[in-house]
Amino acid sequence: MLQPQPQPKPQPSPLLQPQPPPKPHFGAVEETFRIVKESLSDEVVKATQAVYQFELSGEDGGTWFLDLKSKGGKVGHGEPSDRADVVMSMTTDDFVKMFS
Repeated sequence: MLQPQPQPKPQPSPLLQPQPPPKPHFGAVEETFRIVKESLSDEVVKATQAVYQFELSGEDGGTWFLDLKSKGGKVGHGEPSDRADVVMSMTTDDFVKMFS
């Protein structure tokens, strides 16, 4: 008498498996914020005392912030941890020109 052979478990298609989101690439916008961050100081923060949020459209767009209330200042992608005092909407090209 023949015994049935165990069948391997079917594996889900790799296309159906959850994939991690791709790491965003921000190019000129990210580079501009890197330069801004390097120029921040406690003196600039003390003199400014404001949080800026940038809603950027176009290539490499998204929400970015410049926090000039926190010690030493902060920049980053996404919304600031504190409510923005100023929200500016512009293209990424205009943003880069504004800081050039």
